[in-house]
Amino acid sequence: MKGIIHVAEEPERPAVIQGAQHLLHNLAWLDRWPDDDRRSKIVFITQGYERAEVEDMIAVLDRVAARTAAARARAQGLH
Repeated sequence: MKGIIHVAEEPERPAVIQGAQHLLHNLAWLDRWPDDDRRSKIVFITQGYERAEVEDMIAVLDRVAARTAAARARAQGLH
């Protein structure tokens, strides 16, 4: 898996994610987006997983990210 991710707190700089098998590398940051498209893009190369399983995993990660952002906002007194 690898990709570039749009992070709300750093909209001008995409985060780079990379992992293989059981190893997830540390998050890295690019100085700027490679073009005007600032959508997150992730590529999964899998074997033995159905598309629905990967989509379910992404949905879980999205929910965790939303809860983390909400908790951060509450801690900072934004909500």
